[in-house]
Amino acid sequence: MGDFNSMFPNFLTQCLSLKTLLTPIAYLLITGGLIASTIAHHRSGGAQLQAIGKVIVLIMLIVFLPTWGNQIVSIVDDTVKNVLKVDPAKIHDQYQAALQLKKSVDGNKSWWEKLFNFPSLIEALMSVAFIILGWLASTIEWWAYILQSAILFIGYACPHFIGMLRFHRFNKRAELLLNLVGIMIWPLAGVWPV
Repeated sequence: MGDFNSMFPNFLTQCLSLKTLLTPIAYLLITGGLIASTIAHHRSGGAQLQAIGKVIVLIMLIVFLPTWGNQIVSIVDDTVKNVLKVDPAKIHDQYQAALQLKKSVDGNKSWWEKLFNFPSLIEALMSVAFIILGWLASTIEWWAYILQSAILFIGYACPHFIGMLRFHRFNKRAELLLNLVGIMIWPLAGVWPV
């Protein structure tokens, strides 16, 4: 199965053109929010510095969100595959390794015992079941990867939501950023103990 960019070659360029279109709107929203809060509240100097600090954070978020997001996704992917050693396609291999370890402990049996051994039939059925489950889990994981990539690219392409954070009325839009972070760590959700 291919990766997202080879399957949808124009998707990323369309998202980049959307981001280019919406970024000035985000900056305009941030500036308008700063001006509105300054005029409406007649704040002290400390409050003004805090408002400017928020503006700087929002601008950094607009500029660096795709870079930081991609780093988080690669760290989570590396953690799941290399640290936690979770790969749905390897379920059958892990079962076979455990089975070989058990057989080496049991010792050698005659061919007659191997032929009419009821547990070997169960082991064969379990092996087939694990092959099917591993394939199914790999397919679901691949579709989740495709969906994750599409949602993240669309989220990165919409910086105007970050600009809306400057207005108190639109602070609910902060959920978008939390949802993006949640989507970035989707692979950990599959291995997290319940």
